[in-house]
Amino acid sequence: MKTVRTYILAGVAAFALTSCNDYLTTVPKDAMSPSTTWKTGDDAEKFLVGCYDGWEDGGALLYWDAGSDFAYNNFPWEGFTNIGNGSLSPSSPGWSFYDYTIIGRCNTFLENVDKCVFSSDAVKKDLVAQVKAIRAYNYFRMGFLYGGVPIVKPFTSAQEARVPRNTEQDLILTIPTSLSWLVLTQKKSSLPYSIRAVLAHWVLSDSSITMPMVAGHQLFQHRSVLITMR
Repeated sequence: MKTVRTYILAGVAAFALTSCNDYLTTVPKDAMSPSTTWKTGDDAEKFLVGCYDGWEDGGALLYWDAGSDFAYNNFPWEGFTNIGNGSLSPSSPGWSFYDYTIIGRCNTFLENVDKCVFSSDAVKKDLVAQVKAIRAYNYFRMGFLYGGVPIVKPFTSAQEARVPRNTEQDLILTIPTSLSWLVLTQKKSSLPYSIRAVLAHWVLSDSSITMPMVAGHQLFQHRSVLITMR
């Protein structure tokens, strides 16, 4: 009887190990693998969705009133009390906006988009314009809050990602380049006017930012940008 039980247990164990092996080596049906992506314009659009996913936090937008004269946040654990009263510090930064997740997704998109075949060059330019503006917005937000931050590129290792902090002037010189590219190449980009408005506000608020006159005119010409800025 003991021998039979041993054989049964051995058989169950062998079956379980075989099942686990299949489970671990099967490509998920709901995910794209590197070997099958970056082929078509549809692939690029799917990655664009990832760039938009989380580019701004609705909760943070709501709480920003607590960083102004409009409201006061009485609960320090929510992250906006010290932002509102000016007591934030490296050890108590409040709500953290120091995040490269979206910038990393944008860099990955821009590094691989040329591999895709699009129905037209205009479609590709539109997607690239949106991604560059999303990346510029994230740099703007961190630069506005923390001063100079590292300007990063795709990395292949943690060691390679140890890059020095750039100056705020570096951001000023780099990001408007993407913004000028957007407005000069894409007069009818699908980029939401909320992002355009924030970037337009940045241009207006920083006298050290210079843009071609044509680019500046196109940036502000749509009334939705002005309405959002107000």
